[in-house]
Amino acid sequence: MVHSFFDRSKINHSNGFSLIELLVSIAIISVLIALLLPGVQRVREAVNRTQCVNNLKQIGIAMHGYHDVYRTFPQAYDARALFLDPSLTPDSTNPNRVVLTKSWATLILPFIEQNNLDQAGYSTYHERHVPIYACPSDNRAMNFYTGNEGFGRQGLTDYLAVTGTMTFNGNPFAPSGRPRCDGVIYESSRTRIADITDGTSTTVLVGERPPSLDLFWGWWTWSAFDASLGVRNTFPVYGTSTDQPPVFCTRLLPENYRASDNNNCDTHHFWSAHPGGGNWLFADGSVRFLSYQANPILPALSTRCGGEVVSAQE
Repeated sequence: MVHSFFDRSKINHSNGFSLIELLVSIAIISVLIALLLPGVQRVREAVNRTQCVNNLKQIGIAMHGYHDVYRTFPQAYDARALFLDPSLTPDSTNPNRVVLTKSWATLILPFIEQNNLDQAGYSTYHERHVPIYACPSDNRAMNFYTGNEGFGRQGLTDYLAVTGTMTFNGNPFAPSGRPRCDGVIYESSRTRIADITDGTSTTVLVGERPPSLDLFWGWWTWSAFDASLGVRNTFPVYGTSTDQPPVFCTRLLPENYRASDNNNCDTHHFWSAHPGGGNWLFADGSVRFLSYQANPILPALSTRCGGEVVSAQE
């Protein structure tokens, strides 16, 4: 009897996954991804927060570089330029002449290695994105405002100079008069380090606030509510040229340092894309993360010579 060369009964068949095994594998992979994703997000946020700190440190170095040259910190903006095109602002002493007014973020361009933008003039630089002015945790400031109101394209920022407790004295809804001692960088300020009698380690220069949801506010070349903000504003409306009627916001109560409500009224208070709080640049050049629980002490931290006693560790 001749046997086949192969004994078929002993042939090993290579079987694929059954449907049940495939579903179990997919379930296990899904669970692993669900477990790993929060960790990946935490790592990404940690990296972003570190980069944000580095951005503010570079801004701090630039602020002090400006002070070394001009013997004063830069102004927040020219008071004559409130809500006007800075390139067309009339000189208060000569109505027939216009002056180029600049925000603090524009004035320090040569000190963050952006001399080319500084020399280009407003007609060009306002359309540019400056990476150091955008926190990587926030995707708004990495875009541009491109509305149809005639302003043209505008670069955006996450970092605003702290003007003090209020943003500007011309606010009709604010308490009358400006506090006796304000912040370091406000309106047409010329503040020296020697003027910060509360101490540079307990006085904030710059805080985080992403641009408004519609990107109409937060332009780094501009002024109040764009590149500078107070910590206790009582501004009751949010408005653009298309808001009819304006959006009601705060009921005349002072704004708080708090998380975003994801609406345009967030323009009136400091907040960040980081969980639980934001990074702040102090006048001594240090950068510290302040949780939203620090809200009660921010008015004291925002003034340069109010005489308040505030621990740097609070």
